[in-house]
Amino acid sequence: MPPTLVPELSNTTSAGEQLQRALPDARVVKTLNTMNHKLMVEPSLIDGAHDVFLCGDHADAKSAVIAMLAEFGWSDPTDLGPLAAARGLEGMMPFWLRMWGVVGSANFNYWIVRG
Repeated sequence: MPPTLVPELSNTTSAGEQLQRALPDARVVKTLNTMNHKLMVEPSLIDGAHDVFLCGDHADAKSAVIAMLAEFGWSDPTDLGPLAAARGLEGMMPFWLRMWGVVGSANFNYWIVRG
């Protein structure tokens, strides 16, 4: 502990990209992997502003996911672009797990402060 990234699925590819390769007719969108499972579907569990991210290669699939996120309560998802951005999203997990240990709870999230 904590878990680490699979070397073959980090930096030059991602689990999201590998899934897309394995299922070429699918429209893979990566989202909701930077927070705990409760927060995914109820962002109001944390007071104040915080962010959800997504990425994917298919605009219509991302639009559908953005609509789903809105149903959960996410009002302004950050679109990181193509599915290759999943490398960064998946790479955040080891940091998230370390923060869980420091914070002492899984009830936290990222908030990108824009200047």
